[in-house]
Amino acid sequence: SEDDLRRLFAASPVPMLLIRRADERVLLANEVSASALRARVEDLHDQPVSDLFAQRSDLIEMFSALERRGSDEPREGQLRTREGEPFWALLSARSVVFSTMETVMLGFSDLTAQKAVEHQLRFLAQRDPLTQAYNRHHFWQLAHIEMARVKRYRRPLSMAMIDADHF
Repeated sequence: SEDDLRRLFAASPVPMLLIRRADERVLLANEVSASALRARVEDLHDQPVSDLFAQRSDLIEMFSALERRGSDEPREGQLRTREGEPFWALLSARSVVFSTMETVMLGFSDLTAQKAVEHQLRFLAQRDPLTQAYNRHHFWQLAHIEMARVKRYRRPLSMAMIDADHF
């Protein structure tokens, strides 16, 4: 029954929103999603879902995929808290008929910590941990890009690399 579905939705450990397809407004939100969005469940009710997306293009892509397939492959996107602060999330959506209404069930999980680790790993992959200077790996990445540019525009190129071991 609809009441059972509402109770299951509310009890879900995953942040979930049920969005009315006709006007793209939040029909239901569970406590976990409200917490992630730094809002109260009541605040999210009837809110335009576009207010929750940091990039309108993420919302458009999600709805386009739903039109084509009825569900959207999990994708990374940025949501926005009630205060407007963006955060990275893994978004997963599916078209659902709820109470004879076309709706979209959107589940998400916060990727903020994972994105911070990714940023740190990218930094460490390109920098010397002691001096913070770019490392050889970064130099070769740039060298390949510049060599391609030299070939494309037929221009001269000069490069210098200093090995600072044991300085």
